[in-house]
Amino acid sequence: MTSYIIRSSILGTAALIALIFIPAGTLNYWQGWAYVAVWIISGGSYTAYLVKHDPGLLKRRSEAGISYEKEPAQKVIILFLFVGFVALIILPPLDVRFGWSSVHRRIGWGDAYCPAADGHRSRNRSCPPGSSAHPDRAKWRR
Repeated sequence: MTSYIIRSSILGTAALIALIFIPAGTLNYWQGWAYVAVWIISGGSYTAYLVKHDPGLLKRRSEAGISYEKEPAQKVIILFLFVGFVALIILPPLDVRFGWSSVHRRIGWGDAYCPAADGHRSRNRSCPPGSSAHPDRAKWRR
C-alpha cells in the first residue's frame, strides 16, 4: 500500500503541474506554484494522518473513480465531476496565457480584503493603508 501511495502521489503531482503549467505556457506563474504547494501540503497532511490513524479509510479513499463505480448513472456523474475538476484547473492558466479577462493593476489584495470599498473611497477609513480604497490612495490619482 505504501508504494502505491508514493507512486500515486508523484504521478498526481506531476499531472497537476502539467495541467497548470502547460496551458499557462510558462513556469513563471506564481499563482500556479502556490496552488501546487497548497495541494501538496494539504493532500500530504491528510494522507499522512490517514496512514497513521486509519489505513482502512485510506484504502477505501484510494479506490475511487469511474472504474470503481458499479451503476452507470454513478459512472456518468463521476465523469462529469472529473471533467469539471480538470476544467477548473486548466481555465485560470489559459486565462493568464491568453489574457481573456482583464483586471486593472491597481486592484490588489487590499481591495479583496476591504469590503467597505463600495465606491465611496473618500470615506473608507476602515480599509488598510495599502488598499487602493484607502482615502490616502485617492491623492495619488489626482
